[in-house]
Amino acid sequence: MAKEKEEKKPKAEKPKEEKPKEPKKPKKEKGVLEAAAEAIGSTLGTIAVTTGIVEAPKKVSTKIPKLVKKNKKRLPRKQKKQALKERNSKASK
Repeated sequence: MAKEKEEKKPKAEKPKEEKPKEPKKPKKEKGVLEAAAEAIGSTLGTIAVTTGIVEAPKKVSTKIPKLVKKNKKRLPRKQKKQALKERNSKASK
């Protein structure tokens, strides 16, 4: 080994800035009555949908399709060629 590697010097460490931590907000705790009412309501809703009394709300898809249609005005090929010929003939005169 003709060329020896030079020893790498360690870089000076930058002091990290300490960010003050914000206390986490406690989640609202539900009372016993609220929890029971929510459970009963969801159960009744499920039963109503399965029996057919109520229709389930339809979910609207938010997915964007890959091939989005563009609102461009397009002329058929023959009309487009005719328009180009007319434009070129006017320009040459």
